[in-house]
Amino acid sequence: MSDPIKPIATLPPTNEPYRVAVRRLRWFKAAFLRFVEIQEDELGCDFEIEETKIAAVFVRWLEMIDRQRPSDKSERPAFFAFAASLMFRELIADMPIKARGPATKQDADAPGAFWPEGYVCTMFCLSVHAAAMEQEFHLQTHVAPDIGNIRSWWSFRENALENGASPRVSCRKCWATNPTGSCRPPSSRGSATGWFRRRRRRRMKRCGGSEPSGARNAPRFTLSKKPSSPKRRQVTHSPTACRKPATEHAVSSREAPCR
Repeated sequence: MSDPIKPIATLPPTNEPYRVAVRRLRWFKAAFLRFVEIQEDELGCDFEIEETKIAAVFVRWLEMIDRQRPSDKSERPAFFAFAASLMFRELIADMPIKARGPATKQDADAPGAFWPEGYVCTMFCLSVHAAAMEQEFHLQTHVAPDIGNIRSWWSFRENALENGASPRVSCRKCWATNPTGSCRPPSSRGSATGWFRRRRRRRMKRCGGSEPSGARNAPRFTLSKKPSSPKRRQVTHSPTACRKPATEHAVSSREAPCR
């Protein structure tokens, strides 16, 4: 049986919705630092924090979700899970915390003792996602039943450390099927980025277009060649053609004899 996450008490207070507050660097940083402080008491170990890395992670994460925000409101729940996976990926790729010692309040085979840094980042992303889902859609987010299984964390850590910058590394395996709603992680059949690519292909088919065979591995934005402007026709003017014809009055005045 999976347990629901109750994260709201651990997040800083805000007058804005969580989906908006998390896009503020000041609130994001305060939420992460508070969460790390709480985990220090629960795990029994201190963490060394690099605040510059927290800011760098936030900037990269915000740029990515701004580029891929869906216009269809029905896709917002799946996009929330996608954003949480991107947040986790950036935290793992540029880990802003480091344990100064072992977790003394955890068992040896507990995930918090096996990988304290990854455990804290994972639970932080799940907590922010659960708070936003409960506030926006009144849905409770449940974690997978085997989240405490150390075997799952072995492969989880290995994939994250080897492919930290890969879209395949996400915290989607920590989710369980939500019994109170139809929202599931956006990457149930693959990576989160692949989910948005499949959605784009479906839209193109509905509009009568088709995606090229190599579009999956092609860059998203391509620069087209600047169209060549047509050559201008050069017109040569002869000096005589530009002369003004003499008026009849001027000719008659020059030919008239002087009196």
